[in-house]
Amino acid sequence: MRLTGVVARLPRISHEPIVYKQWIIPSETPVSMANYDIHHDPSIFPDPLEFRPERWIEATQNGVKLDKHLVAFGRGTRSCIGLNLGKTEAWFAYDLY
Repeated sequence: MRLTGVVARLPRISHEPIVYKQWIIPSETPVSMANYDIHHDPSIFPDPLEFRPERWIEATQNGVKLDKHLVAFGRGTRSCIGLNLGKTEAWFAYDLY
């Protein structure tokens, strides 16, 4: 799920100014990110193009929560309704049950 998926940006528009660090983003400005940018960020996922399922176990053992960086299905109230189905299919595909 992390290596493939939607590459398009998912813009959101705030009706109030957004303060981010030293910047102020004016209201009504579309703000977005691409899932690809998060999933392939080497500071989050070292060797991002390598398929290493054990990285999730290692991260949990080290107290790191990688799940917050898995945005293949979006996040929050506008996330994909197929999230649970997709995760279940992945579990069965890799015989993790």
